[in-house]
Amino acid sequence: MVAAIENKSVDGISQADPALTILQEKNLIKIVVDTRTMKGNQELFGGAMPAGLPLCPAARCSPRRRTRRRRWRHAIVRADEWLQTAPPSDVAKAVPTGYLLGDQAIYEKAFANVRETISPDGIMPEDGPGNCLKFLVEGDPKIEPAKIKLADTWTNEFAERAKKRS
Repeated sequence: MVAAIENKSVDGISQADPALTILQEKNLIKIVVDTRTMKGNQELFGGAMPAGLPLCPAARCSPRRRTRRRRWRHAIVRADEWLQTAPPSDVAKAVPTGYLLGDQAIYEKAFANVRETISPDGIMPEDGPGNCLKFLVEGDPKIEPAKIKLADTWTNEFAERAKKRS
């Protein structure tokens, strides 16, 4: 994406970090709506827009797999909590080298740009699932929102249990 913008091959993008921060640092783009911020998510989606989250197939989340599930939920919640206060340099040290794209300083700036949108405790914002569904329906008219029970698509149960044990 960076090369396409530098070569003037595209006129607009919807892009995530760290590419967006690279383009910003080079003064190659004008950001119209910045979904790396809560304000930008509110402007574009009307509230929170969950973009990345842990998924667990029902068979793996069964009661028989209690230990794995407990460890997993604790790891996610602890990581979210840590990301709220960790220095960007510590976050950069914790990720695979490839994520840095050869420039740790850019990665650190990119992380600082998105930190506020990371769940502080693993809890899905109340408006998150509805905003996701609204966005999906706008992009794909085949989706029938009346047939989707949002309560069946997400649970905060695991994160809430992990929070109680911290």
